[in-house]
Amino acid sequence: MFELSVLAAILYLLVSLLFWLRERFPAPPWLLHLLLAAAVVSHTLGLQQAVWQSGGLDLGLFKVLSVLGLILAVLVLFNQLQRGAVNLGAWLLPVCAATAVLGVAVSGQYEIRSLSFSLTVHVLFALLAYAMFTVTLVYALVVKAQERALKHHHLSTLVKRLPPLQSMERTQFKLAWVAFILLTLAMIIGYVALESFLGQQVAHKTLLTALAWGLFAGLFIGHHVWGWRAVMTLRGLLAGYFLLSLGFIGPKVVLEFILGNGV
Repeated sequence: MFELSVLAAILYLLVSLLFWLRERFPAPPWLLHLLLAAAVVSHTLGLQQAVWQSGGLDLGLFKVLSVLGLILAVLVLFNQLQRGAVNLGAWLLPVCAATAVLGVAVSGQYEIRSLSFSLTVHVLFALLAYAMFTVTLVYALVVKAQERALKHHHLSTLVKRLPPLQSMERTQFKLAWVAFILLTLAMIIGYVALESFLGQQVAHKTLLTALAWGLFAGLFIGHHVWGWRAVMTLRGLLAGYFLLSLGFIGPKVVLEFILGNGV
């Protein structure tokens, strides 16, 4: 289990390094795809043994982060298979490497439990939404860097390889829309799956998620009604992502590592 996760981390870092060095030492695309696919398989096998326990699912903080890292790696793999796609693996794969190891190396105080089908689907959609917002945020930071470089005429090799700025902005909003739809579905399924959607244990998560959802909705309204550009919505995207992180990660840190009472 641990060996597979370490292997996945090494492969993630290797692919990330090859991405960064592709100008000086270009690697064939098939090799990058093969290495990344092998990393995803190793990560999956190692994580499966860590999460699936005899008494149910271990959804402790670092296990969940490892699942998130796996989803990000799969998204990067699909992204690399698309011609002309912006390479996000150089930034995201080191994160995947860290979560792969932490998922099996660190354990918090979490009570292993069996989840209903509807609650499992809710958790899956929530993780997918968070992963997509992570990709969107990284993409938005690249767009911001591109816009600043063009404004100050600092055209590095990286900027020259990017698609036109307007195309980048359209792609950013498409990614944000996918993430927003996944988040909406996660909230709807959670409302159906949870016995008390506003119960004491999940009230803070519900409130923070609802605030983030409203903020993201406001960004889309501003884009379509007032023509807000992608670079103008970066702060709102950062704020919404921060709210999601508070609701998603914050309570687990407090309950598992401070109070020692994982939920």
